[in-house]
Amino acid sequence: MGTATYPRLVAKSQSFARVASLAVVLSGCLVLLGWIYDITAFKSVLPGLVTIKVNAALCFILAGIALRLVAGKGGKVRTWIARACALTVAGFGLATLSQDLFG
Repeated sequence: MGTATYPRLVAKSQSFARVASLAVVLSGCLVLLGWIYDITAFKSVLPGLVTIKVNAALCFILAGIALRLVAGKGGKVRTWIARACALTVAGFGLATLSQDLFG
């Protein structure tokens, strides 16, 4: 059973992925604006909680871009850019993990 078997499900999934990617990119941009203009409300999910770091906000933006590129009709260049964004996010995650593990 390929994707041609369920075209409505594929179309709905692609629409959901587009909306989700936009939400992730916008939230990353809001966090960056919070850091640039020192707006505390934009730097945290809820008041009193820890702040979202700049590198996490950049990863949100890159992950949202990758999701948007994958959700659209593909081409080799779009796929390559989406993979590069995903690898960059994975690299940030690995660097953060190694920083926490090794000090």
